Amino acid sequence: MEYLDAARRQGFAVLLQRQRETLLRHLAGSPAEHAPRPQSREPGTPGAPADPAPTATGDGRTRLALDKIDAALARLAAGSYGTCSRCGREIALARLALVPATEFCLRCARHPPRARRRVAHFIAGLARFYPR
Repeated sequence: MEYLDAARRQGFAVLLQRQRETLLRHLAGSPAEHAPRPQSREPGTPGAPADPAPTATGDGRTRLALDKIDAALARLAAGSYGTCSRCGREIALARLALVPATEFCLRCARHPPRARRRVAHFIAGLARFYPR
């Protein structure tokens, strides 16, 4: 795994700050962001606009993304950026490049503890109907 040196940290800081500014412009509702765009593709296909019209749900997602970016910038300032918040392992640079605001390594992101509890609860429920 490659090392997250000062130059790379600075690069991620710039990237996160740019993403933050874009999200803030979106929340501010600049007219260019909300102008109707022609849809040449069916929604949900590659190249289609992700969110052609602003909605309450879209703004909620934007705020959530903004919160994640703010948390990532705080981790950068604290010196813990690039380290998984759950297991403490180093997050791969390739993952940080794809999801700069992530706080989890790929392993922890794939298997959150809450999901494990749900699966265990589901299996326990099935055991009532299908005894061994």
